[in-house]
Amino acid sequence: QWENSSIPSSSAPKPAIFGFWDDLYPSMEGGEVYYHSTTERLVVWFDDVVHYNGGYNGTYDFQMVIYANGEILYQYRSVSGILNSATIGMQNATGNDGLQVTYNQNYVENNLAIVFKKVNDWLTISSGSGMIEAGASNMINITADATDLEMGTYECDLIVTTNDPTNSTIIIPAVFTVSNQAQLDPP
Repeated sequence: QWENSSIPSSSAPKPAIFGFWDDLYPSMEGGEVYYHSTTERLVVWFDDVVHYNGGYNGTYDFQMVIYANGEILYQYRSVSGILNSATIGMQNATGNDGLQVTYNQNYVENNLAIVFKKVNDWLTISSGSGMIEAGASNMINITADATDLEMGTYECDLIVTTNDPTNSTIIIPAVFTVSNQAQLDPP
């Protein structure tokens, strides 16, 4: 889609990663798009790509690298011209969840790198699967560990899938705040 928007959005391309979503024209003025993949990563390189004809101008040389472990890297080697008309980020298949780095702002610059990493290693579950009899219950321990985490708020969803036809998927949001002050619940 040639006209960018803020994300998440159900009217935007989905699922998608947006390294520099704008109206770019790869085959004009010598610009090219290359890709290379191995079992460890996929690299998509926009090599000196320009804007489509119109009121915008600029040349953009950047890569999007998707690693097998889920990490995503955007690398901007050289960008010039109009830099405040693009969306950078990613969104899911339904367009209801996304991570917007920037939308139509002066953000991207030469030699900039943006890394997206899975950071929910702070949350562990005592059992990832199991079976229980109808009407029975089972205790599962969930542990949050702030070791090596910076101060801030960390969020993830615990997704429970079952064979219950009315509740086959249950989503439990988890929020973990790391600070330098201890908070104790009142007795």
